Amino acid sequence: MKTLTAIFSAIILALGLSACGYDGHYRYPCQDPANWEAPECNPPLCEATGTCTTDLLGYDPKEGKQEEISSEDTEPTTSDIIEEPSAPAPENVDNINNMVDELSEGN
Repeated sequence: MKTLTAIFSAIILALGLSACGYDGHYRYPCQDPANWEAPECNPPLCEATGTCTTDLLGYDPKEGKQEEISSEDTEPTTSDIIEEPSAPAPENVDNINNMVDELSEGN
């Protein structure tokens, strides 16, 4: 009986999850390529709502897709290089070295 219940539950779960999926709609109308030339998807109308095509896509579709810059393409600059600060030597380094030598000779 447990096996039959488990199989039935698995079938119901599979059918339920198959209903969840891409339905072919865009969240914002200006994401749809058919609306890219619409006045409400181009400045100044879309700037108030933040739904300009360039804002939603991250690039201007009229100019082409923006290519990602890989780390291999960039040259390291001085701002990219982190230098560890060098600690100044204590003033009494010679005194400490002498004390260590005296202690080691005494043993």
